[in-house]
Amino acid sequence: MKKSMVMFGLLWVLIGCSSGRPDQSGPAIEVYPVLTSLALQTNRQQLAKAQTRLDDFLHEQHAALVTQQIVLYWRTPDGERFAIKTRQKLRRLGVASEQLRLEKSSNSFGQHFDFKVDILAHKVVVPVCPYAQVSRFGQEGTGCFIESSRWQSMVNPQKMLQSESHLQHGSR
Repeated sequence: MKKSMVMFGLLWVLIGCSSGRPDQSGPAIEVYPVLTSLALQTNRQQLAKAQTRLDDFLHEQHAALVTQQIVLYWRTPDGERFAIKTRQKLRRLGVASEQLRLEKSSNSFGQHFDFKVDILAHKVVVPVCPYAQVSRFGQEGTGCFIESSRWQSMVNPQKMLQSESHLQHGSR
């Protein structure tokens, strides 16, 4: 009897010292696909204009080019030649061959175009954490800021480094 009373007392103390809050899971991470496309007419009359527009597009999308999947679609012989030249250009820009794919397409991107480039990227969105309130102790998400920062550093590691201009301004 004395042994069971001691066990009951010990159990009562252990239950009284534990928190009733369940373990918190991290924030919900959402991943959205973002498709960037450019369709061009590459016949002999439009070739110079198409090349200029493609160069502008590649310059705008340079950060995505070296990290994301790229599909080059062609529909006509002119489009195929343009796609092969574009693949060579992308390889020179540093795009890995396993990230590039050439596909013959039917009329899926319009009869006015015979070449199309698609870049499929994935955007990670983490929740914005609410500010902690003094009167609500223990009710805020404790790992929210840390988890958000961790995901942001994994998705955009360049943003976690101080820029050169910030360093120059800070050293004055």
